[in-house]
Amino acid sequence: MNLATSSAAIKGRSTTSSSFSDLTDTFAPALPRTEIADPVFRQRCRKIHTLGPRILGELIAELAARTNAPGWVNSRLTEYAAINPGVVEALNCHDWPSDLAALDGGKPS
Repeated sequence: MNLATSSAAIKGRSTTSSSFSDLTDTFAPALPRTEIADPVFRQRCRKIHTLGPRILGELIAELAARTNAPGWVNSRLTEYAAINPGVVEALNCHDWPSDLAALDGGKPS
């Protein structure tokens, strides 16, 4: 079972996908893969993560207000919050892989 499968199970859907790219496709379909793979983007995300939940929440609230999509943001937060931390740990998906090719299941982009 992977994180995408776990999320689908939470939502009552089934899926047979099992690559790390499925995680990206499931939880960040609106963000171009090039943005997610960008080392600067990743470093900024890591830095914000270290600042704690309030800073992250402030950023998310600001993004929701600026995009005029608070309902969508709240539904995404609910879905992400339902992810089982044990699945993240078991799949070693707490951070992005250091090898960017791993995003595509080992195939070069």
